[in-house]
Amino acid sequence: MTLITNDVPNMIGGVSQQPDTMRLVNQCEAQENCVGNPVEGLTKRPPTEHVKELLDAPADNLFIHSVNRDSTEQYFVVCDGGDDTDNLKVFDMAGVQQTVTYDPETGDTPKDYLTTTNPRASLKAVTIADVTFLVNTEKTVGQSDTLSTYSRGQSSAPNECLIVVRKNPSAFFTCTIRVFAGKKDIGVTTAGGDSDFGNKGAASNVANRLGSNSVAFSIEQKLNNQTHDLNADASNPRNCVFNATRIGSVVHVTGSIPFSLTATDGVGNSVVDVLKDSVRNFSDLPPSAIHGMKFKVEGNPEEEVDDYYVEFVADDPTITDTITKGKWVETTPGGLKNNFDFATMPHLLIRKADGTFNLTAADGSFDGSTTNPTNMGQFKFQPRSVGDELTNPAPTFTGNKISNLAFFRNRLVLLSGENVVMSEVGEYFNFYRTTVAQLPDSEVIDGFFGGSTVFNHK
Repeated sequence: MTLITNDVPNMIGGVSQQPDTMRLVNQCEAQENCVGNPVEGLTKRPPTEHVKELLDAPADNLFIHSVNRDSTEQYFVVCDGGDDTDNLKVFDMAGVQQTVTYDPETGDTPKDYLTTTNPRASLKAVTIADVTFLVNTEKTVGQSDTLSTYSRGQSSAPNECLIVVRKNPSAFFTCTIRVFAGKKDIGVTTAGGDSDFGNKGAASNVANRLGSNSVAFSIEQKLNNQTHDLNADASNPRNCVFNATRIGSVVHVTGSIPFSLTATDGVGNSVVDVLKDSVRNFSDLPPSAIHGMKFKVEGNPEEEVDDYYVEFVADDPTITDTITKGKWVETTPGGLKNNFDFATMPHLLIRKADGTFNLTAADGSFDGSTTNPTNMGQFKFQPRSVGDELTNPAPTFTGNKISNLAFFRNRLVLLSGENVVMSEVGEYFNFYRTTVAQLPDSEVIDGFFGGSTVFNHK
């Protein structure tokens, strides 16, 4: 074999398991007690240094997580999995134990979440800035039993509707407006005593030339504090007591029992519209309504995935009992479990400005007070705020156990079974879509992985 001579500039390439012919000249097959440095070259590995004993009699299966905030803020998080309120401790690099305050809220003691017989295997952690997310892989994630409210904050669906007079009826030659409560015509009439609100082309028929506000006023008078038989049958009455309020051309109607209101106008039903529970298009909603009213926007009647829900938010939210100006925003329907059970979700170890730590559930509060100076209001796993269980289902870790977590491309990543769930970009506490009307690239990703990784937007 021919002798080969070659210059080796340094030995900082590290260890390579490749064959000799493929290995770089500055790589080696084995390297013991050495550290390669591009500035100092190959140097001897610094020895370990005994600083301090952190625990007198540590268990052999402790969970230990290192927090490397920066060059001056480095800590060790140690958990023994015990059922005491001191099962998690934090030490700095000098071995000094730091102050950890446990959230004392009833029903949410963090020690219960961290209790386990095998902390090293069962506990996982990842640190983002001053917040360390802690996961107990033995816990099954649940949802809160609290249900979302219905229209106007009611605990059950209210009997209500909006009647909107969209056009001026005097713009038509004839405009015969009839409103039915169930099967009964409630008798909406002009000042002349008939139901024709058109101009009829007669200059003398000025009384009939009523605008949209006047029509709405007439409808309000026929419904407010009035009782109507929805069956229009004296032998089998089904009486409903109506209440109505009006602002401009919009009338809000409530009933003592479930009811149906319909309207006809003789001109393609384009003048008067009754909105109850749902609308076909978002543009059908009026610019004025009662604060908190909810409607379902159906879109294509043959598709359910394009349905979404909107809630009216008044410009002045203190006005809650009368029609006012405002805007429609996306929301959820009533009767859904939208919130997480925070006692089963990952908990937080938060470093405060004074160097102490808080251990709490991510429920948005600490010490049970949202006005407390130590309030963690911004640290809360967000509930479902739009859509329903079809268009915005719960993340797949709900009802399952979280097996691990990570931080990837500005998303908090939770692994559960064969699924990987990524938070919204930059919003580490949100695992629900923020809109179902469109799909931004920053939305939550919830998918599965097998032989090859597959991600799907929810």
